[in-house]
Amino acid sequence: MSNKILDRCSSGYDWDTFLDDEALNFGSSDDVSVKWDATNSVLEFLPVTNSTGAFNIGDGTTDFDFKWFGGTVDDRSAYGEFDVSASNFETQNLQHKIHVHDTTRTYAVEVKYDYWGVTGLAYGIDVTVEIEPGGGTPASRTAGGLRSVQGVARLGSGFTITGGTDIAIYGQYCNNGTLNGTAYASPGYFLVEDGGTWTAISGLYGLWIDSHLAQTISSGASYFLNITNNAATTWDAAINVYGGNAITNLLRISTASGMVSANTVADATFANWKTLKVDLDGTTHYLIAAQAIT
Repeated sequence: MSNKILDRCSSGYDWDTFLDDEALNFGSSDDVSVKWDATNSVLEFLPVTNSTGAFNIGDGTTDFDFKWFGGTVDDRSAYGEFDVSASNFETQNLQHKIHVHDTTRTYAVEVKYDYWGVTGLAYGIDVTVEIEPGGGTPASRTAGGLRSVQGVARLGSGFTITGGTDIAIYGQYCNNGTLNGTAYASPGYFLVEDGGTWTAISGLYGLWIDSHLAQTISSGASYFLNITNNAATTWDAAINVYGGNAITNLLRISTASGMVSANTVADATFANWKTLKVDLDGTTHYLIAAQAIT
């Protein structure tokens, strides 16, 4: 029994009760102290020297589950739990907020996953958001929206960047091994899955690129879609369309007077023209692009 506990007993205090701001010390040099900070209502664990020692639960060989509760949300307990047998950390009904303000660290969250399996899909981050209006009693939802993953890259007001590349969402596929057989590879994949009842919609888009920019770009080019090839590999096409005999038009263009000219019924003569090579159902065709049409 520690000298502090013996002193408390000899002074008439309960040996198992420590008063506000009274520390229980561990180590021959009082290396660690534990106390109840009454001013801030905090149970405080402090080392005698900053960044010295560690606080471990288990040792990697003899361990137990660890669970803490954070109140109740919508009649469900909010908690975080380490499950030793499943090698899993799980939270229920808890929001996760990560705020970092720094000048040296270059990321707020880093995930690195080495998958050793020989079959099946591997996910670095798997996100599913399901809207269930009304919860246990289904109700109609008339406003709002759904974004399972949102990426926003923003330059702060009053600040200036010179050079560099700013990208809100970046995807990369890198092959450092050997691809063989019928494997597909892509840095991005978007799927509209089957199901449900589609009564009326304003639009369904496999990919939506939008701009709310109302400023004048003083210098430099602007493109809604930019395709670049900066390596030696020759690609078969810039855009590949597999229609499954269920896509009625290659393009639909509207409110584009600067892009589409007025309709002309008369025959035309092309001057200084070139052709664009297009593969239609496996057969090469050519579209004419002319500098002048009369």
